[in-house]
Amino acid sequence: MDANKNVLTRSFALIGSIDLVVSVQLVFVLGSIDLVSVPILIGLMAVRMLAWIVDLFFILRSVRAWQQDPDTLEETELRKADHALGTVGRRFIMGYAAGWTVGMPLAIVTGTQGMGGLALLGAGLFVGGLVPIVSAIIHPLLAFSLLQLRLELTGQLRDRQILVHRVPGSFTRRQIMVGLALSWGVVVTMLGLGLMVHADALQAEASAELRGDVALAAAHLEAGRDPSRPPDNFAVVTTDQLPSVLAETVLTHDPTEPAPVVAADPSSGQILAAAPLPDGRWAFGTQTVDEQLHLVVLFVVLFVAATPFAGGVAHWALARLTSLPLARLSDAAKSLATDGKVRSLRRLGALHDDELGDLVVNFNKVLDVFDELATAATTVAKGDLRVQIDQPGDLQDAFRAMLAQLNEVVARIRETSLELASAAMEIQALTIQQDEAAQEQAASVRQVSASVSNLAAAADDIASSAAVVLHNAEQAYATTDALVEKNSELDRQVSSIGDLLGLIREIADRSDLLALNGSLEAVRVGEAGRGFALVAAEMRRLAERVTGTVDDVRGRIAQIESAGAGALAATQASRTLVQGTAEAARTISEVTREQSVGAEQASGGMTAVAQTVTAAAAATSQTRAAAEGLRVHATALERLTSRFRLGADVLDGPQSSQPSETSRPR
Repeated sequence: MDANKNVLTRSFALIGSIDLVVSVQLVFVLGSIDLVSVPILIGLMAVRMLAWIVDLFFILRSVRAWQQDPDTLEETELRKADHALGTVGRRFIMGYAAGWTVGMPLAIVTGTQGMGGLALLGAGLFVGGLVPIVSAIIHPLLAFSLLQLRLELTGQLRDRQILVHRVPGSFTRRQIMVGLALSWGVVVTMLGLGLMVHADALQAEASAELRGDVALAAAHLEAGRDPSRPPDNFAVVTTDQLPSVLAETVLTHDPTEPAPVVAADPSSGQILAAAPLPDGRWAFGTQTVDEQLHLVVLFVVLFVAATPFAGGVAHWALARLTSLPLARLSDAAKSLATDGKVRSLRRLGALHDDELGDLVVNFNKVLDVFDELATAATTVAKGDLRVQIDQPGDLQDAFRAMLAQLNEVVARIRETSLELASAAMEIQALTIQQDEAAQEQAASVRQVSASVSNLAAAADDIASSAAVVLHNAEQAYATTDALVEKNSELDRQVSSIGDLLGLIREIADRSDLLALNGSLEAVRVGEAGRGFALVAAEMRRLAERVTGTVDDVRGRIAQIESAGAGALAATQASRTLVQGTAEAARTISEVTREQSVGAEQASGGMTAVAQTVTAAAAATSQTRAAAEGLRVHATALERLTSRFRLGADVLDGPQSSQPSETSRPR
């Protein structure tokens, strides 16, 4: 990057040296003819140089930032640097020309020396022609001095894949503009310089003539005669009456010197002259310089207007002589890049024996190389791999390597296709056997699946029956529990009856005892107790009957209790049996349910197995079809590769490549 900084420094030095040379020449020319003040002109030139240095430094600020950090600079800054390098010439020349345009009029206006209209016109033309000359020289030199920087920046943009937008330009337009600036500038500069010299000559001639007329008039006045040929506005005046232009010169004039004092008045365009008289007065006269400015202006306008046309036409023709072959080269290169039709491109003719002609010749050679490669590629496309390319070069080496690889690949493909066809037939035979075995296996699996499905259905029926038995057993168990409860209740009631019978028997015993006591009392009483005795006898008989009945009931109750105990035992045994039946039914139900679930799972598994076997059979059929297709394609591939004619250094594969139709599996 230090080299790039040196390039930038050299660019400033180059522009500065050219500008310095032009400025020195301008100061010398304008100062030598006393048109401007040399110190003021030098000061303005220094200010102008400082202004364009600052302007160029400002324009290239993004380029300096890129030089300081070329690797990590952002894309936006890189684009700014590229834009600055691409437009630096145009942007700098605008400010540079403006500096000349503003500086020179200021130098003329602020100068101590005045000038007439013709001299002013000449000075304007001289400066106006010098600006485009210097600009036309500096613009390409500045672009050329920064070319190395721009090439490096363009390479970095390409490496980082950064797209930049550049304003389209025209080679012809640039050539015309440079040619017009140089030719028009030279003509106008020479014209301005000629007008300034001519104006100075006219002024010198008028001054000499007026000096002679004033000296002659002064001599006539000294001799006491009237002037025979007085100048314009001739008068005898005192020193105070002289114009201010002459007054400064008169003050430094030697009184003993009889030569007239001459000065120019730029405001009136006249030459003033005064000759001293013996009485201290001055013989004063004026003369107007006939510059014929209107004719000169008309001539300058016509000449300056015609010069760009003539120069433009000449430079346009010259630029077109260069741009037309370049345009033809560009069109041919664009057609080659977009269409890729090498053979249809006509070879270009070299019109000149120079760099442009060499470019055309070399471009035709490039087309010949592409044409040779295209012809070789067409031959290869037709199947002939025996193409020979002897010319050196990267493209030729790559093409030769491609041919060698293609020869080897085709030979290997040919051998592989034969092996592939044989393997495909074997695979097809194996897939036929696998297909038959898969069909048998699928039938067996379907039978097993049907059996498992029937088993699952039977298990469902058993589970349903077991559920009914379980329900009935649970109802019988509930009924037995109720019967046991009733028997228990009956046993309690019988026990209560026994208690009542005991109470009745006790009452009957007591009644019998009372009846016996009553009978004894009635006997003891006698006849009066006869009725009471009858009652007592009757009560005794009733008590006996009650006692007999109670004993009979107690016997029956004992029988009932014995029968109830047997019924309770039988009920308990029935309850135990019902409970066992329910447990057995519940176990059977759970076992059959599990069996049903297992049978359903087995049925589903067998269905999946059947589907898998069916899919395997289908896949085997597809494999057989694919093997058949593979065999067909292998045969077609071998036929295709047999069309290629391989080079002599490549061993051909077996030529009997197509398998026999009789060996094809059915």
